[in-house]
Amino acid sequence: DLGTGNTRITASGVQADIEYYHLSAHAAISRGSITMVPRLSYKNFDISNPALTETVASDSNTAGGVTNGGNDRTETVAGATKNTADVAVAALDASSEMVELGVNASMKVRSINPFIDLSYVSEETTAANYKTELTTDAVDEQGASDPSSYAVFGGGLNFNVRGRLNGTIAYYEILDRDDYSESTLSATLKLNF
Repeated sequence: DLGTGNTRITASGVQADIEYYHLSAHAAISRGSITMVPRLSYKNFDISNPALTETVASDSNTAGGVTNGGNDRTETVAGATKNTADVAVAALDASSEMVELGVNASMKVRSINPFIDLSYVSEETTAANYKTELTTDAVDEQGASDPSSYAVFGGGLNFNVRGRLNGTIAYYEILDRDDYSESTLSATLKLNF
């Protein structure tokens, strides 16, 4: 098309609905050197796409080339032979809902604050829907993930040395999830002058 914009794909009259909610609450409870922070959060995401037809413009202005026999020149082929049909796109509705209940407990021991973090997450998400392969092969396809509920365990240390050096070392692991497993080790360090 050489940048003329005549072969762009368009669709009109399409309106998708998207709703997203994220509510959370937490409280800090301290007694002596121990602090506990219980938390509760709720996330909801809904998307609704109607069926639509993508209008594919005529490619008649687009030149194509073929080699003319054994000659070293190229001749153009009528662009009309390269027209692409309009594309029908099916409607799509998907949603994801998550409820998390957790608690973070920490203890102050001089300049070191060890902590643990525990949470339980209930998740209901629309399973992925893959298109069928164009050609059959011998490779087994990856199944769509189907999350349900899982737990998260974490722990680590926060430290502060005389206000000059502070940081965090933390480890988190996702347990009992059906579609994947995950563990994370992170560290931050800050030096103040």
